[in-house]
Amino acid sequence: MLVSVVFGLAAGEIGLRTASRLAPPDTSSYRRLAGDALLKRRGNPAFPEHDSRGFRNPAALDRADVVLLGDSVTYGAEVAPDETWGHVLATEIGAVEYNMAIPGWGPGQAAFVLPDALALKPKTVLYGFYFGNDVLDTLDAPAPGRRRDPEVSAAEVHLRCRCRRYPRLMGVRGFVRRHSRIYGLVRNLPWNVPPPSDTNDAAAARRWAESDADDEHAFFDDAQWRTVFNVPLAFCALDDSDPRIRDGVEIALSILLAMARDVENAGAAFSVALLPTKESVFAPRVADLDAYEDLAALVAAESRLRGELTDVLRANGVPVLDLLPPLRDAPEQPYFIGGNTHPNVAGHRAIGLAAARFVRGMRDGAAVSAPPPLQQRHPVAGVVVPHVVQEGLHQEDAAAAGPPQVLGRRRVRDGAGVESPPAVLDDEARLVGVEVDAHADPPVPVGRDEPALLGEPA
Repeated sequence: MLVSVVFGLAAGEIGLRTASRLAPPDTSSYRRLAGDALLKRRGNPAFPEHDSRGFRNPAALDRADVVLLGDSVTYGAEVAPDETWGHVLATEIGAVEYNMAIPGWGPGQAAFVLPDALALKPKTVLYGFYFGNDVLDTLDAPAPGRRRDPEVSAAEVHLRCRCRRYPRLMGVRGFVRRHSRIYGLVRNLPWNVPPPSDTNDAAAARRWAESDADDEHAFFDDAQWRTVFNVPLAFCALDDSDPRIRDGVEIALSILLAMARDVENAGAAFSVALLPTKESVFAPRVADLDAYEDLAALVAAESRLRGELTDVLRANGVPVLDLLPPLRDAPEQPYFIGGNTHPNVAGHRAIGLAAARFVRGMRDGAAVSAPPPLQQRHPVAGVVVPHVVQEGLHQEDAAAAGPPQVLGRRRVRDGAGVESPPAVLDDEARLVGVEVDAHADPPVPVGRDEPALLGEPA
């Protein structure tokens, strides 16, 4: 009897694996994405909402005022094309938008398609940096001039983090979960399928979160906003005590600054919009962060990374839009009640309106001029290390502190005695402080006078 059961399971497993291998790749119009040997995935041109290049636009344009780059948040997963934050931005400022974001892409893929973006002669190129996975996505994705390291991948970070936190994913059960096609088939039977992640059914979302066998999800409800958190996964992507996450931060910064240089050389303006995790948006509404395991650590890690990216990018002349405040202040809940991590229609509108104020402010307000460069070339690596990278230090304080010393993969500021994360910067990047208040009316950059960074208004 036992032998028959084992034989039957083995035969079923072999049959399912053989069928999956023999099945032709699905390139039907129902699939948004298609595989790509270099970029991992591209948009499927046959998908109804995509243009002939595979991007989510009504048509493949020859010219555009604003080009958006990023991942699924900027692509607009879970909302209609005319509800995305890019569409809201373009409508508000009266511009022609071209969306080149693809789900699962990070800075590396965006850098590869940047020449195609610049071929549209845009005035503005805006990259949407999502804290939920962009750091991880830099680890297993290629980038111009950088080889992909197969031993350091986003999948490895996720798996090791989850296995460390949940021993049940190790051993026999973990192996079966990760590798068995029969297990996957059973898990996807109708009575085992959870409610859609973009559900707004609070009762169904609560039941699903509370019955989660892996304890990864938790339901939050303050009587006004309610949703399902996935704190372990979000924290895994931002845990800066993991050296691989630090690698991802450095790689992401180097790619973004190289993109900024290329965009500026093409006569356009490059900006970065920082898109927060859902958990950080909800955090002020949580009475006790410690009631959700690692939520306080997640919010703190994301805050540190936000400060680091903002400091380094602005120090190198790249305007930064922090979208955490407008999402927290949204008049309606900006995320789904279910476990989906993407913004809903209200969230996209809040992001789009803030982005419109930001772009108008950069275009019409007083911009920032470049003071004498505050930079120090690393004697070994040959990269520019800015003085203005440490939170709480103004340019004058940073200059007085002296150049940082590089100690292995970390560096401390000479004389200050404070450790700060490393930053890999482009050696041609300008060091100029840029700060824009996106909530002012009208929002204007704070700093010295210079011709508008976005060029003349359309």
